[in-house]
Amino acid sequence: MPRALPLATRQEIVDRHNRGQTLAHIASELAIPYVTVRAIWRAFRDHGPDGLVTGYHACGSSTPAYPQAMIRRACRLRRAHPKWGAGRIRVELLEHHKPATVPSVRVLQRAFQQAGINRPRRRQRPVSSTMQATSAHEVWQVDAVEKARLQTGAEVSWMAVTDQFTGAMLANELSPPSPVAVNHSEPGPDAVTPRFPALGTAGADPSR
Repeated sequence: MPRALPLATRQEIVDRHNRGQTLAHIASELAIPYVTVRAIWRAFRDHGPDGLVTGYHACGSSTPAYPQAMIRRACRLRRAHPKWGAGRIRVELLEHHKPATVPSVRVLQRAFQQAGINRPRRRQRPVSSTMQATSAHEVWQVDAVEKARLQTGAEVSWMAVTDQFTGAMLANELSPPSPVAVNHSEPGPDAVTPRFPALGTAGADPSR
């Protein structure tokens, strides 16, 4: 059975709550589990001062008990330096206090957990997924096919653009354009699809 809190600490919990502090705030400040703080307050509420000492003599501990002031000091360091782990905080405490009075790393970790001041784990970024369209023309899909062999034996490549929401075919272009593909013997700047202007020597101002 865990060691019971000292009577002075139990009385402090009652005094703080009577002054208006919430039980959750008291648990965080004193680095005591919330369920313990609530149980102590209920015992006082139901039985008065006698409820604070009920069963106190039957409790024991197989591990050393550390002053609550030391636990609170460690919690303050943790709040001031969120990136410090329990090991680092223990080293800081050892620089100013006797080793016998400084809690172990495991005790500090439990205290931080009970006080709700553990460093949150880094969340993994969600795997990005393809955007799903909710209306027409919101998302277009572009698919390319390269060197597909037809029944005639010819190989063709093309690029298709479809609307994801409706499935409508928006464009379907052969690659290379037909005039270039069929006129291998006379390649030149004029052998392009009519959609594009003929190629030629650039003028003085290429932007015109």
